Amino acid sequence: MDFSALTNDQLLQLLRAACTEAASRGTAVEAAAHEIVIDAVEAAKIAREAVGKVDNAAVMAEKIRIAREAVAKAAPVSPSIDP
Repeated sequence: MDFSALTNDQLLQLLRAACTEAASRGTAVEAAAHEIVIDAVEAAKIAREAVGKVDNAAVMAEKIRIAREAVAKAAPVSPSIDP
C-alpha cells in the first residue's frame, strides 16, 4: 500500500482508526498491532541514526580531504637541481 499521497493528518487518522480496529478484534490482534507499531518506530529510529552516521562520516572525510590539501599546499617545495 502506498500512503505517500496522504497528508500527515490523514495518515495519523488512518493509523488511529487501524489501531482502534485492531483493539476491537481482541487482545491477540491488539498485541500484534502494538508490536508492529513499536517495530516500525524502532526501525525508523535506527534508519535515522544510520543516516546521521553516514552524514557524519561524509563530513569527516571532507575535513580530512581539506586538511590534506592544506598540508600539501603548505609543504615547502624543494628546489629542483639541474645538473
